[in-house]
Amino acid sequence: MLWFWTSLLAAAMWGLNYAAAEHGLKSGISGWAQMAFISWVTMPIFTFIAYKNGSIATSVNLMKENHKLLGWVALVVVCYIFGNIFIYSAIKGKNATSASLIEISYPLFIAFFAWAIFRHNQLSMDAVIGGAFILFGIGFMYVEK
Repeated sequence: MLWFWTSLLAAAMWGLNYAAAEHGLKSGISGWAQMAFISWVTMPIFTFIAYKNGSIATSVNLMKENHKLLGWVALVVVCYIFGNIFIYSAIKGKNATSASLIEISYPLFIAFFAWAIFRHNQLSMDAVIGGAFILFGIGFMYVEK
């Protein structure tokens, strides 16, 4: 059950992050500057942790042995960059709450890409029902504008 609580804590941190990002954007701080500040602060922290636990060396060796893994890591980086650009643009264009309520559809994309690329079926009846509610909510927000 630890995964549930850490997922909930992540959601709370993202919620606070989006609300603070919106406040910064509405106060005149650019999204580009906010993303640069995030990168400058997080890179040394994550590099230190990955170095201390040995995962940098292990990961580099894995990518040397299997060059396709480097491509997947590059894809993760590109998606992370564009995901942040798009969500900051959406927050600036509307607000953090509306942008995040649309962004919450990302589990549907996870299920689709996991199946389409890796042939992993991660759907259960609960996930399908939850996904239907997400789609209904997005449709409702789009119609209500």
